[in-house]
Amino acid sequence: MRSIQCWRPVAHVAIANHRDAREISAALQRQGYLVFEHADGVALVGALADHIEQRQGRPPDLIVADVRTHGCSGATIARGLPELGVPTPVILIAGATDSVPVREQLWTVDPAEAKGLVPQLARRWAPVRMLDARPVPLQA
Repeated sequence: MRSIQCWRPVAHVAIANHRDAREISAALQRQGYLVFEHADGVALVGALADHIEQRQGRPPDLIVADVRTHGCSGATIARGLPELGVPTPVILIAGATDSVPVREQLWTVDPAEAKGLVPQLARRWAPVRMLDARPVPLQA
């Protein structure tokens, strides 16, 4: 008898403000994402490498990080992923004065708007929709 494998989209989150990280993670989980939270950029990079290795080269579906995540900045991670052939969309939490890299599939979100906008942006990339969830339109 063959087993049925269930698959959920995977998101990795590294946000310094723990309350914001929990709220954003919870919103992503409600959308069906399996969410892994990381304390800093170094932990995020290690987890991304492990994730790709364990899933036979399949990258995560979404990364959400502070532009200045401690250890290895979200901006550095966003800049480096395409160079490694990792096409994962990245949402950076960045203020008006933060410097962010230019690349495809990169969105910058103001910290004050992050809790509302990150889940809306994540809906665009969720390759699997929850069967019992009603579609929610993206707010402009």
